[in-house]
Amino acid sequence: QITLLPSPAISPDTGDETTNWKIYQNKTYGFEIKYPDTVSLFDTKDIDKMANLTYIPVCDTYNSVTCFYFPNSKYSKTNFRGAGLSINVLKKNNTEKSCNTIESPNNQKTNRHINGVIFSTGDQGGAAAGNQNSDTVFRTFYNGTCFELVERVTTDSSDVNAPPGTVLSITETEITAIVAELDQILTTFKFVEKQ
Repeated sequence: QITLLPSPAISPDTGDETTNWKIYQNKTYGFEIKYPDTVSLFDTKDIDKMANLTYIPVCDTYNSVTCFYFPNSKYSKTNFRGAGLSINVLKKNNTEKSCNTIESPNNQKTNRHINGVIFSTGDQGGAAAGNQNSDTVFRTFYNGTCFELVERVTTDSSDVNAPPGTVLSITETEITAIVAELDQILTTFKFVEKQ
């Protein structure tokens, strides 16, 4: 069962940018997360609608229970195609060891604390038919379930293949800003009691 809750009223002088964000709550898997109006929410019942928004889907179409889609409209004159924060349940990874094993090309894995829970992290990426994705993966084994949160940014080669000056390459500064927005959503993720 999935419930969207209104954000609780918090004094505006707290400095919390997430104060007026919506709250998505998934009672089946026992988590909630806040998100701004600038992203679109896709949950289990409509996750397939997200799959065709970008050539490489911004969220996992097989394991995702929730996807937050950041459209390319803000950077429409660039090769940026979209970004997403995917909350996945990896049913095949049914042990803590298998859950926390992240295939990362640079083998640089770290841990990150998100609201009191330790997540293993690593970077991944891929390419297909002139499209690329860059992912940061966060995994934790919580109450017998492997949860994976993935921040993904997708681009294509239109900046190289289009007539000069018609499509710009998205800059590292712009990508950093997109990832920062996804990360701000990610930091609101927390486990709550399952029902």
